[in-house]
Amino acid sequence: MLPAEALSNSSLPSCLKVRYLYQNSK
Repeated sequence: MLPAEALSNSSLPSCLKVRYLYQNSK
């Protein structure tokens, strides 16, 4: 999956951040 560094990168679409965080919250 994406590293935490990529999540903090503003270049990523917010939808990808939300999807990644949502899957990790399970």
